[in-house]
Formats: sequence, C-alpha cells, structure tokens
Amino acid sequence: MKLSIRTPRVNVPGNLSFWKQVFMMILGTTISLSLTLGVAALMESKQRQKDRRLSAMMVMSNIESFARTLAVGGCVNLQSIVSLSD
Repeated sequence: MKLSIRTPRVNVPGNLSFWKQVFMMILGTTISLSLTLGVAALMESKQRQKDRRLSAMMVMSNIESFARTLAVGGCVNLQSIVSLSD
C-alpha cells in the first residue's frame, strides 16, 4: 500500500493568482480599517454632542437655582430674571 501526500500548490510572485491574492488582502485590510475608524469617529461625535447638551442643561439648571436663591433672599424679583431669559 503506497500513500501519496499532495502538497498544496504554492503561489509564487510570478503567478497571476499570487498578485490577485495580495491585492485582495490589501483591499480587505483597507476596507476594514476605514470601516472601523469611520464607525469610531461617528460614535465619538454622537457622544460629544450628548455631552455638550448635558453640559448646557447643567449650566441652565445652575443659573435657575442661583436665581431662585437670590429670589428667596429677597435680593431680586424672580419674575424679572425669568423675563430677561425670554
């Protein structure tokens, strides 16, 4: 009984199939990198936008609480502060 083992065919640089494989690897790597970086940039942009909105809401809340504190202390009429913000 004789066993024969077939070795896979090795693509050498002179073979057209080799260059096709190299091109496909480069193309696949380029596409995956651009998708990864693009999605990361979009997610970061959305998070920055949420953070800006949260910061603005916190500032507005602080201004409102400060105005209420002044109104309770009798220093300023709260209605005048509210009318200034409109």
